Amino acid sequence: MRRVHTTTTIQKELRTISASLLRLSTVLGMVVPTEPIGTHTSRRGAEANVRPARPTAKRVSPARRRAMKLQGRYISAVRLLSTQQKKQVRALREEKGVEAAIALAVRLRG
Repeated sequence: MRRVHTTTTIQKELRTISASLLRLSTVLGMVVPTEPIGTHTSRRGAEANVRPARPTAKRVSPARRRAMKLQGRYISAVRLLSTQQKKQVRALREEKGVEAAIALAVRLRG
């Protein structure tokens, strides 16, 4: 089974390699740029072209993940319905909940 590399996995590996090379160059007495991989400076000098670091994604609780998944199922079920059918599904959602509304939307979509 092949391992699928995500962008974050590759970025972590690049940082590890960069740190290892920096340690190795220090041991060997060589001078290397201390700039992290993936950044560069302009010819004019100042670090004008350096991209800001992306913020790390916040962790999502299992309950929130379930709610987001359920919302996605509801939206995808309701998307292709007519306005009248959407009203009907919305009313059922208020009365009996999201699961019942999804089941009705799927039946209406037929």
